[in-house]
Amino acid sequence: MCLRRPWLRLSVGLSSPRPPPQRFPPAPPSTPVPGPPPRFDASMLPPAPAPERSASRFPPPAPPAPPVPAPADAGSRGSPTLKPGTLDVPESHPQVQAVLLALKKEGMRRGLERHWEQIKRLHQQDAFTPADIAWLFAQCRSVPSLRRAQMPRSINRHDEDEADVPIGTRVVQLFTNFVCLKIPELTPGEITCFVSALTSAALPMDEFWLFMMAKQIQDTSGQFSCVQLAEIARCYAAKGLEDEEFFGVLCDAVFGRLQEFHPNVLAHFLFSCARVRFLHEDLCTAAFPLFEDVASVRVMDATALSSAITAASLLDWRGFKALVCCQALAARTTELSGVVHHADLAMGLALAVVYMRNAAGARFLLPFLLDHFCETLAGASLRRSRSEVATIQRRVTLTGLCAAFGVPKRQAWDLNQLRIVQVTFNKLQSYLAQTGSSKDSYEPTPSSFHLEVVAVLHLLNVQHQVEQPQRPFMLDITIRPEQLRSSQT
Repeated sequence: MCLRRPWLRLSVGLSSPRPPPQRFPPAPPSTPVPGPPPRFDASMLPPAPAPERSASRFPPPAPPAPPVPAPADAGSRGSPTLKPGTLDVPESHPQVQAVLLALKKEGMRRGLERHWEQIKRLHQQDAFTPADIAWLFAQCRSVPSLRRAQMPRSINRHDEDEADVPIGTRVVQLFTNFVCLKIPELTPGEITCFVSALTSAALPMDEFWLFMMAKQIQDTSGQFSCVQLAEIARCYAAKGLEDEEFFGVLCDAVFGRLQEFHPNVLAHFLFSCARVRFLHEDLCTAAFPLFEDVASVRVMDATALSSAITAASLLDWRGFKALVCCQALAARTTELSGVVHHADLAMGLALAVVYMRNAAGARFLLPFLLDHFCETLAGASLRRSRSEVATIQRRVTLTGLCAAFGVPKRQAWDLNQLRIVQVTFNKLQSYLAQTGSSKDSYEPTPSSFHLEVVAVLHLLNVQHQVEQPQRPFMLDITIRPEQLRSSQT
C-alpha cells in the first residue's frame, strides 16, 4: 500500500487525474499548551556537571570489516549520481563525431562557443542521433557556468533575437523538440542522462521534457538498472517534482528487485522518497531492517548511513532501530565531517537523532554530531560561510527545544548531552557575534494553507494573530487562551 503525507504540495501533473490518496489516520489530540512555545535559550537547559564527558553506556562499534565488493550496478561509493565520464563519444556521423571530440578536447563552454554555428547546422540536417545528444547533455551537466554564460558577440551578431540567451538554455531549446519525439526510442541510459542534465545546475529545467520522460519511465521501469532508478528519483525529488503515481511506480520497481540493490543505492533512493514525503509501506517494511543489520551497514559509506537515518525520520518510520547506523557513523570521524558539511543531510540527521522514537541511536550519535558542528567553524578545509553557520544555529536551536521539553521523551537526554547542546549553541552564537550581528536575519516563510482557517475565524469572531515569528519557526495562527475565552462569551 502506498500512503502519502497530507501536507505535500500539489502535484506538478506528471500523471493523469486519479482518486485522492489515502492518508495517515489523524494523530490523537495533544494536550493544549497556553500560548506559543517559548523561544529556546541556553538558560532553559538544566545545570550540567563539569565538562567531563561521561562514558557511553553502549559498547563501541565493532571495527569495520573488509569492504565487500559492491555489485557491478552499485556504482561508486556515496551518491549514485552518474558521472560525466561514464559515456564515451558515440560513433556517429563523421562531422558530428568530429564536433563532439572537439568539445571534449576544448571543454564544453569554449567548445560550444566556437562550434555553435556548426552544431546548429548539423542539427538542421538531422545529423545528430539521440546518443549524440545524450553525450552532449552528460558533459554539459558538469559545467554550471553554462546556466548563465552567454555567447560571444561574434555569434550574437548572427542571432540578435537570442543575444541574451545563456548557452545552457540555447542547448536545451535546440534539441527539445527532436528528443521529445524520440523518447519512445531512447535507452534507459539516455533517459537517465537527460533527466540528470535537465535537473542539474548547468541547464534550465524543462518541465514538459521531464514530464514526457516520466511517462516513459513509468511504462518501462523494469528496464532501468538500480543506480538509474536511484538517480532518477534523486533528480525529480531535488526539484520538487512530486507525483504519487510516478514515485509509486519507482517504489514498486525497487520493491520487486530489492535484493539487487546495494545498501548505498537503496538508502539514497529512500532519502529521495522522503524528500517528497512519499511513503511506500511495503518497501519501507522490507528495506529498513537491512539498515539494522551489521553486515549491511559495514559496506555503507557515511552519506548513505545518514540518508537512511534521515529517511526513516522524515517518513515517520518509527519502528526503525537506528543504533547500528549511528554507531557506524560515530566511528567514521573523517566521513562524518563531510556529511555534516552537507547542508541537507546535516539538517535531516540532526532532526533524526532527536526525533526517532528509539532513542538509543540518538543518545549515541548526538554528541559526535554536535562536536562536528563546532569543529567545522574553525577547520580551514570545511570552514563555513556565515549563512551556513546561521542555518546550523537554527537546527541546534530546534535540538535545544527538543532537549528542553523532553522530545521524544525526557529519558533520552542525560546531563552530558544537555551540556553539549548548550555548549554548541553558545559557540555558534559567539561565532556569529564575531563575524557580525549575532541576530539571525533569516525569516521563516509562512505557509499558505492557513488562509481558509483565518477566513473561518473571522466569521466566528475569534481574535487571533497571524504569522508570528517564533524562532526557528513562523507560527501561522496563534490563539491565546484569553482570546479564545472572549470568543465564547
